[in-house]
Amino acid sequence: SRMPHEIQRFAHEAMATAFEVVVAGEEPRYAQQAADAAFAEIDAVERALSHYRESSDIAQISRAQPGNWVRVSTYTIECLALAVRLAHDTHGAFDPTVGPLMACWRAKDGSPRNPSAEELAGARARVGVDLLELDKTRLSVRVKGAGVSLDLGGIGKGYALDKAAALLKEWDVENALLQSGGSTALAIGEGPDDRGWPVGVGGSGDSPTPLGRIRLRDAALSGSGVQVRGHHIMDPRTGAPVMDRVDAWSYAKSAGEADALSTAFMVMAPGETREYCRLHPDTKAMLLAANTARPMLIGDWSIEAAKAEGS
Repeated sequence: SRMPHEIQRFAHEAMATAFEVVVAGEEPRYAQQAADAAFAEIDAVERALSHYRESSDIAQISRAQPGNWVRVSTYTIECLALAVRLAHDTHGAFDPTVGPLMACWRAKDGSPRNPSAEELAGARARVGVDLLELDKTRLSVRVKGAGVSLDLGGIGKGYALDKAAALLKEWDVENALLQSGGSTALAIGEGPDDRGWPVGVGGSGDSPTPLGRIRLRDAALSGSGVQVRGHHIMDPRTGAPVMDRVDAWSYAKSAGEADALSTAFMVMAPGETREYCRLHPDTKAMLLAANTARPMLIGDWSIEAAKAEGS
């Protein structure tokens, strides 16, 4: 028989962050085996997508001659297809090819620098998902221009959570919360008390205490903020950094979507984000602008007060 209130936590390092799987209502040894299987899936996703690994699909695509097809794993095709769809849906506010732009606004030591107009134009010519071609049936990818570089940092961890959750469901785990590094959470089922998994939302770099909690059921929440990514959040559409947004949170049905959308909502104007959420009714946004205390809520968030520490 399942124990509804028994909660077990498992942790794993991957993708340069800490992943966590919390399982409710399963026998301890079974929960451990299921979590291990989920973590092995995350490792497999990392082997395919990491641009730090010479052998990864992403590194191989970036090294390939323009026009040459590169055979890749199902993970890579799936994640790239999702990234391309979200790039189209956000009109380029999220873009997995933004690497050359990021590079030209940073000096070799990582400090901010201002590129020349020529440099910027050169970088912009190498950015855009129309420079990618995917062949899903042949599991192949090619780039159409020289100097195109892929970085799935804004979507890869969320995608890995989705794959891990799918594996837990194959193990018949019906109630779990998966998290990556405090930035993205994905809930399966109703949580330990049947009211949804409680997840803190709305804390920022200056005030990390969350504004409150939401109850997450079969959905994902992701947050992006300048404290994580520095004050250079690039708008791929203009080629320039965005300075007036501090934090953004997104709610979506999948962790991959939520991960990419929290990045997109950092650079989209509030009106654009509102329109995105109107066209995609499963999504919600929470935006915190510079020098404002309260975030703007788009969609019904039903936020509970966060409990005081120790209660």
